Amino acid sequence: MKQTFITQLKTVERTLAAKYGEFTLFCLVELEEVQGVWDVIASANWLPLPEDEMEAIKLIGDCIYKTLESNNLGQLSTIVVLQPNEPFVQEVLNLTPFKREFVNLQIYGLEIKHLHILARPGHLDRELKQRELLRCLEDSVTSGTITVDDLESFLHSKQPSSVKPHLEV
Repeated sequence: MKQTFITQLKTVERTLAAKYGEFTLFCLVELEEVQGVWDVIASANWLPLPEDEMEAIKLIGDCIYKTLESNNLGQLSTIVVLQPNEPFVQEVLNLTPFKREFVNLQIYGLEIKHLHILARPGHLDRELKQRELLRCLEDSVTSGTITVDDLESFLHSKQPSSVKPHLEV
């Protein structure tokens, strides 16, 4: 899967989340039995209930169509809208929160070749915290509180030696 494809679908998720609210889950699934194409799985409290599922699919589909380059549209198979309390959504949310890609797994009876999570609860908060941490690290290096060598040493050993950054968050 090309990175631009993923980047474009992240843009879809962020566009919809900014307008309507955070997703409970927004992911791509490549099924073992239908390789080479992806299903978009979307779940959010703000999405219409099952009786209005076509409205939700149209909303997401319109955003995908406006965002994806035409050569990437053929990589998509279907859009599936699920309620946040459905078993598939809950099983995916129970996967480790630190990983976004999974291969060769079975979830709720589906043989999945590849699962790529684009959004889950709190992902925007984590991204903001990461950006803030990077800004603080940059400020600490610029001010001389810690050196680039200290950071490299810390990252290689995963044990801080003399690194004691002052982070104000």
